[in-house]
Amino acid sequence: MGEGYTLGNSLVAIISQNPDVEFCACFVNHPAEGNIYLRIQAKKGKAIDVLKKGLQDFEKICDHTLDTFNTSYEQFKNSKDTSMDST
Repeated sequence: MGEGYTLGNSLVAIISQNPDVEFCACFVNHPAEGNIYLRIQAKKGKAIDVLKKGLQDFEKICDHTLDTFNTSYEQFKNSKDTSMDST
């Protein structure tokens, strides 16, 4: 997988916001291993369902961030092109 604490802690932050989660943490055995491990304890339901919802929520946040960035970047490029045309 090649991931570490950056992705793991992001997932933990999102999953921990779920009211059905009692405990959520991540760890990496060794940085050279490239795997992250999540420990999820659900108050009710299955931990795998909590993980799936957390991944879906994380994907929505990433999509929104990317869309916002791309829109802002296009606006910046257009404003720069407009200012270059008027000079």
